[in-house]
Amino acid sequence: MYAYAANNPVRYIDPDGREVFDFRWWKRNKDELIGIGFDVLEIATGLASFEVTCGISTAMVVQGSANASWKLVKILTTSIIAEFEGNDKADYVDSMFPNSAPGAVLYGIAYLIKSLDGYSYRSEQFKKMAGAVGDTIDMTIGLALSAGMDKEISALLSKDPKMLTTLQKALKLNKESIIATIGETAYQWISDLCQTASTADAIMDCYY
Repeated sequence: MYAYAANNPVRYIDPDGREVFDFRWWKRNKDELIGIGFDVLEIATGLASFEVTCGISTAMVVQGSANASWKLVKILTTSIIAEFEGNDKADYVDSMFPNSAPGAVLYGIAYLIKSLDGYSYRSEQFKKMAGAVGDTIDMTIGLALSAGMDKEISALLSKDPKMLTTLQKALKLNKESIIATIGETAYQWISDLCQTASTADAIMDCYY
């Protein structure tokens, strides 16, 4: 009644013979799962600071929610592709899809341009570049929102010192959000660099 790694040792690992672990699923989706943690921190920062900076806080909650939702869609999409078309195709799709909601929007626009205009030369690179631009825009928005919140909190604190305890909590969360935004971007760049070779292999296996 027991088959090692569910008869699929290429896809699964089975350290103790009791359960299987989809190593390639984790490798493909770990960036998104970590990114969702950063998005949740951004949402928490916006909620904690809502009474102080309503507009900026709302924007942070919207941005964090949109990015977390997009990452969940990306995980679900690549998981379905892996199930029906194999891990190599899923890895390829994962390497093409951006990691933020603005990146997804620009990727979609690039896809429409390619489809409507008949653009073919390096079309995959074109779509991926558009997604990367969107990711950069997302990071810029996040840092700008955090800087704006810092400015508003500092201004309010100078007018009403009694708000110190509440504002200190909001300011601390915002500083953590800034660090998280930079950390997520740096992690993604390093991760992409480390996975370049394996991604290239997956593309070669699928399309050449």
